[in-house]
Amino acid sequence: MTFKLCCDHRKTQKYKIDHRPKPKDWDKDLLDSIQMLLWYIPNIDSVQSKPSSLIRNKAYDNIFFSYILEALEMTDDDVKFIDQGQEIDKKTWDYYHEEICTSCQKILIVKRPANTKTENLLRCIRNSVAHGDFNLVGDTFIGFNQYKGERKAIIKVKPKKLLAALNLSLTVSEYSRAIMVEKILKKNDFEVEREPALRGKNFIIRPDLIAKKNGKTYIIEFKRDYNGTYMPPEIFEHTLKQMSKYEDILRQKNTDLVLILDNTRLTQASIKLIREKKNLKVIDINIMKDMTVKI
Repeated sequence: MTFKLCCDHRKTQKYKIDHRPKPKDWDKDLLDSIQMLLWYIPNIDSVQSKPSSLIRNKAYDNIFFSYILEALEMTDDDVKFIDQGQEIDKKTWDYYHEEICTSCQKILIVKRPANTKTENLLRCIRNSVAHGDFNLVGDTFIGFNQYKGERKAIIKVKPKKLLAALNLSLTVSEYSRAIMVEKILKKNDFEVEREPALRGKNFIIRPDLIAKKNGKTYIIEFKRDYNGTYMPPEIFEHTLKQMSKYEDILRQKNTDLVLILDNTRLTQASIKLIREKKNLKVIDINIMKDMTVKI
């Protein structure tokens, strides 16, 4: 994808980064949005900020950021991440000063590799507000980040839409992760049901998700049995034994079990064990991070 400075429906409005009057007489809902961006959004440098494992989790980096873009009605053409050690060129920097198009939203960030895309976005928004290098043009937020004279970020977004999208990151972790995966599946034409009741041999089982497509059924379970970098094979084997409750169901034609291990990675020994199992697929952090399918 190629970053575009503006959209095809350019509607410009002049503005000044200097606030006049001081303080600005913004509507209460917009002022509330600015306060949220400064103090309360997840995973920022603020005592008032709540942590969000979904935003921080590298496994969901592409998935959750795509969800944010969809909520903002943006595309990949509206976003540009620049490698650390570089800066935004002055021509682009000047393009967004004094006048902006309110028909589109744009994100340009010199990224910190240790942060997820969403963490980079929220950090840069918070910094621009904290340093006063921002303004509101109608319902559009325009903010800038500079560090030691280097041009680090330009953010032009609709703050109320962004805050609404971030609410999902503060919900119960299991629920929000399931929603992320569910959205991906539905975008790819799967029929998805959350926590359906399946009848085992002598009991009812409720997996996190069931997905169906082209005559195939996928039973999806999120498993967090280990928090280290690589799950030891013996713990993975224990996880598989826990899944024996699905044995009868997996005997049904065209039915697979999918385990999502979104906080660890598999060893080569565990990967070999998967190959020996019929009707089993495992998605670990490495696979999740590479999932760039739009949601």
